[in-house]
Amino acid sequence: MRLERLAADVSRHCALERAWFEILGGWVPTTADPEVKLQFAQQSHHHAWHAELWAGCFPDAYGFDLESACRAATSQLAPFLDACRAESDGVGRLVAAYRIVGTAKIAAYDAWADQLDDVGAGATRRWLEKILADEIADLRAGLGLLSRRLQDGSAVANAASRQVRLESLLWEAGGVSGR
Repeated sequence: MRLERLAADVSRHCALERAWFEILGGWVPTTADPEVKLQFAQQSHHHAWHAELWAGCFPDAYGFDLESACRAATSQLAPFLDACRAESDGVGRLVAAYRIVGTAKIAAYDAWADQLDDVGAGATRRWLEKILADEIADLRAGLGLLSRRLQDGSAVANAASRQVRLESLLWEAGGVSGR
């Protein structure tokens, strides 16, 4: 993997993890459902740690600047992130966190792991495996919470329409990987 591509991928993932830490943490005080509130509080810290891991993989020794690269990635993701922040109830927030962000990150991280060479990307592969393990566990828990809250056709339709809107915004922003 070329250093430019590594820098772009790592900074985008770092930026998304930082943003997701802030979004989940920001939802905690305004989420009425105690079970969902607890999930967001616990998992927001996973994203902060993931951002730290990504920052540690950034090739700054080669003249790249993590903070400016993260600002650029956050700017590209801004409409999507703003729409996620604006979700005002538990179901919309669960859809954003798990049906959209969680599943998209797992798919992107899996694809990236498949592209890493075994020789030059040992540290990145180790961190990626740890992050993926967290993401998969968080996704299972979050989708379980969501499924228990979709009790009728109206709730399912509402969740589906939110999913389509947010998925479209993420796609327009280049997806999780910016490609």
